[in-house]
Amino acid sequence: MKKIYLCLAFCALSLVFMATIATAAKPIPPEIKSFIIKFSDQYGNAMETLSKDLEKAQTPDQMASALNSYSDKLEPMMAEMVAMEKKYPEFFEGTDEDDYAVDSDIEKASDRMDQKAEGMMESMGKVFTHADHPAVQAALERLGKVMGEEEEEEEEEEL
Repeated sequence: MKKIYLCLAFCALSLVFMATIATAAKPIPPEIKSFIIKFSDQYGNAMETLSKDLEKAQTPDQMASALNSYSDKLEPMMAEMVAMEKKYPEFFEGTDEDDYAVDSDIEKASDRMDQKAEGMMESMGKVFTHADHPAVQAALERLGKVMGEEEEEEEEEEL
């Protein structure tokens, strides 16, 4: 009987501890929250448009044009992301997700973005069948630069 009471007491203490941790999570700062939602929606829209444009594309030049249009949309978004990362380094660098409360608005925006991105991977397969075409190669290289892949590779090489 004593063991049952000890077990119940331990369970109650565990629940109190878990509730304390859950309420201790900080809310995401409003400017960051609105940025993340806006970015997710814009990025999702850009991916959806790219998918549609690539589906319509019949030639490598049309595919390259679609990729360049996508890069045009992403360029200002990525610049804004870099600016936010510089403004809020404590949030974007080394932040543990558990430090911040779950935000349903951000989760909804992320879900919308994921839904719009579904067709993009399939559409990109079409591009890679023409990856040896000079216009497609140039467009893919530009997209890589816009996405910051070149910077990431340089950072990895430095390590």
